Amino acid sequence: MRTLHRLWPYVKKYRAAISAGLACLVAVDVIQLIFPLLMAHAVDALKIRNLSEVHRALAWLAGLAVLIVAIRYLWRLLLLGASRKIERDLRDDFFRKLLRAPQPFLDGSRSGDLLSLSTNDIAVVRQFLGFGLMSLGDAVVLISFSIFLMFTLSVPLTLLVAVPLPLITLAMLKLGIRLHDAHEETQNQFGDLSARLQEDLYGVRVIRAYGQEQNRQAAFTGAADAYRRKIMYVTRLQGLFYPLLKVLAGAATVLVLWFGGLEVIRGRLTLGQFVAFTEYVAMLSWPLMALGWIINLVQRARASMGRLNRVFEVSDAAGGREDLEPAPAFRTLEVRDLTQDVGFGAAHGDSSEPFRFDGVRLVLRRGEWVGLAGRTACGKSSLVSRVLRIYEPPAGAIFLDGVDVTRIDPRALRERISYVPQEGFLFSQSLLSNFKLGSRNIPEESVAQIADIVQMKDEIDRFPDRLKSRVGERGITLSGGQRQRVAVGRALLKDADFYIFDDPFSCVDLDTEERVFERMKTLLAGRGVLMITHRVQTLARMDRIVFIDAGRTVETGTHAELLARRGMYARFVEAQELKERLEAAV
Repeated sequence: MRTLHRLWPYVKKYRAAISAGLACLVAVDVIQLIFPLLMAHAVDALKIRNLSEVHRALAWLAGLAVLIVAIRYLWRLLLLGASRKIERDLRDDFFRKLLRAPQPFLDGSRSGDLLSLSTNDIAVVRQFLGFGLMSLGDAVVLISFSIFLMFTLSVPLTLLVAVPLPLITLAMLKLGIRLHDAHEETQNQFGDLSARLQEDLYGVRVIRAYGQEQNRQAAFTGAADAYRRKIMYVTRLQGLFYPLLKVLAGAATVLVLWFGGLEVIRGRLTLGQFVAFTEYVAMLSWPLMALGWIINLVQRARASMGRLNRVFEVSDAAGGREDLEPAPAFRTLEVRDLTQDVGFGAAHGDSSEPFRFDGVRLVLRRGEWVGLAGRTACGKSSLVSRVLRIYEPPAGAIFLDGVDVTRIDPRALRERISYVPQEGFLFSQSLLSNFKLGSRNIPEESVAQIADIVQMKDEIDRFPDRLKSRVGERGITLSGGQRQRVAVGRALLKDADFYIFDDPFSCVDLDTEERVFERMKTLLAGRGVLMITHRVQTLARMDRIVFIDAGRTVETGTHAELLARRGMYARFVEAQELKERLEAAV
């Protein structure tokens, strides 16, 4: 049960409601336990034709039934309401932890698996805390008190009925372990199914372009069938629970009817006591069956919470340090001989060789525009991700005004740096919301001015709702160039010390880029700008260029200086110019 220990703070938060709900639950059970005794009294009174006692017992039964309805409504409201609130808090904390999880963990996790965790697994935990704890409390009270009252009525008959109980416990424990493992595999398979569906929906245009509909359909059908097989296996295991419990409970009922009837005939048990005993045996059927369901639910909750704990634990391990410094205004960003093993694919290339930073040097001061260039997969984007601490850099490699970035709070650090990634991601919201993502308090007039700077004003004016027009999932209703310019505008709205643009105009024509660039030069006067680009025209406008190759700085200087050296940068420029001439010829 250690897997479930993380739930205690959530339970503790709503302990008043849970305690009140459990108290109401016990009250209902105690009232229910009185019912067989009242029925016994009524039967014995009826046998001697004492109708007044029969009417009095019936009146008590009716009044207690009304009371049970009222109290049962109350405990359901309290217990199930608390479980829903815990579900909400747990889901909020899960998303918060997910946002702060280390990037390598997110890179290695499929979105479908994480989606399954935030829906299915948290729902299972909520069910355990709601109906599970409710049923457990119900079972404990009813079983213990029913057996006690049965002993008061007939010790031999109670011992006889108790024979099937160890068999029920043994069967539940045997199947419980198998159910835990089966449920874990089922949830993993559901995550795989969700991941496939999400990936295919996002890539549907590529699937159609390459005529892969049938292949993807076959792969999805295979995953869906694998999930069906696993869920059917769980269903078969669960199917063994209730019939087995029914058989054992039915055996207890047969024993009561046979031997209890003989006790009545022999005069050792009154007819009323026999009726009461039979009612207690029937009353035991639900909690005994509930125990099987509870064990099943506990196994499922342990499996689900174990999966959730992996996200919580990895986020806790990457939690903020207490010795981190705030991030005031900075004037200098410096990379000093960055050396770090990055691993496979971390340079955003297709090479199967592991990538390594091996002496990257770069200085960016406020008021400067520095270009960062290099061949594909040489480490440009990976370098920026370490400046922003999206991936953790080694200590003693990256500094802001002489302060190691590993000693600066990451969120405070990112407040001082505005960043445009390569993909120009947009959310399924309005254009206005996407522009204001990092600057919520900016008035709409300022957004309109920025839209004009990034050459989007005329295009936005043609949209039906202008800035309030929705852009669809991932900005699907916009072109690639429009998405990039919205991303640039979003960065420009942020008041920062440094602005980092990662190939922000790759889908924008040269004329539009030039107009945007000139307006940006005016707007960002006095700020430090790092521009990653392959375009020679853009690099030529930079105050200084840093050229990196294979994870190390190989040349630094102005565009003219680097061309004069006839080194790697000059060959890079020749290749880019040849590529542009060929594209223009086509």
